Amino acid sequence: LKASGVRAVVVLIHEGGRQDPYEGDTKDDAPPPDGAIARIVGKLDDEVDLVVSAHTHQFTNARVPTAKKRRKRIRGDCLMRGIEGMRSLVK
Repeated sequence: LKASGVRAVVVLIHEGGRQDPYEGDTKDDAPPPDGAIARIVGKLDDEVDLVVSAHTHQFTNARVPTAKKRRKRIRGDCLMRGIEGMRSLVK
């Protein structure tokens, strides 16, 4: 993918979680959401840059550590923002 010019890998997953909502950008110290989503994201390949979660219709916005200690960004509210909201996340 990188050789083809792909700069970001975004995964859309039909799994969600629960987290206390907050305003603003992703907080590095935000706890991961409850539920299976944090475990699933932690097992994804490190080339994944952003995970957009769905299913529970709940707020999620955190960085979830992977096995290699890279922290993946997980968002659950950006689908409501439409395509402009998605563009702002991948910049």
